Order: sequence, then structure tokens, then C-alpha cells
Amino acid sequence: MCRYSLHPVKTHFVCTPCRHAAKFPRDVNPVCPRCRHRMADLGRDFKAPRRDDRSQWRKVALLVARGITFDSCGCNGPGPRPRTLSDAKSELRLRRSNRKWTGLA
Repeated sequence: MCRYSLHPVKTHFVCTPCRHAAKFPRDVNPVCPRCRHRMADLGRDFKAPRRDDRSQWRKVALLVARGITFDSCGCNGPGPRPRTLSDAKSELRLRRSNRKWTGLA
């Protein structure tokens, strides 16, 4: 049974310039309380890094720029997540190469 089907679950939103994260209902388009920019929706399975961990926030900014989210139905958990910035870059390279390959087929 999906863990998200039992009750409403808020989703994680982030502002990468301010390194601010918060949870809101999915149908809300929140703005950052610090800089008033629109916050990015990263899904229900995202875990925000500490505000002072600059390398992890660079990784989050890279994933936000590429449109990668951490969302699942909750049946099998969130799945694998990149631990470092270099892991995220290699994952994006792998996705890009698979997209090119499937586009040619």
C-alpha cells in the first residue's frame, strides 16, 4: 500500500539562492519569505541539506535547474539519490546519454 495514499502529504519546496526549504500543499505556489522569489517544487521524498552545507546546496541547485524532482507514490521509497555534486553530474550525463540513445532508436 502506498504510504502517501493514507493521508494528505505536503511536498518540499526550496529557494536555492537563500538555501531555504519548507513544506506546503502541492496546489500552492509559494514564494520565499526571505527574497520573495518563487520556490521550486522538489517532491515529497526530498530531504533538504543543512543551510551551511554549500556543496549540497550546489547539488540541489543543479538538480532544480535540470528539473529533477524527488517524488514517488511511496510504495517502494524514494529510490536512489545522488550523494554528492559529482554523483549528480554523472547521473545527469547518464540520463542525457540515454535520452539521446532512445531518441535515435
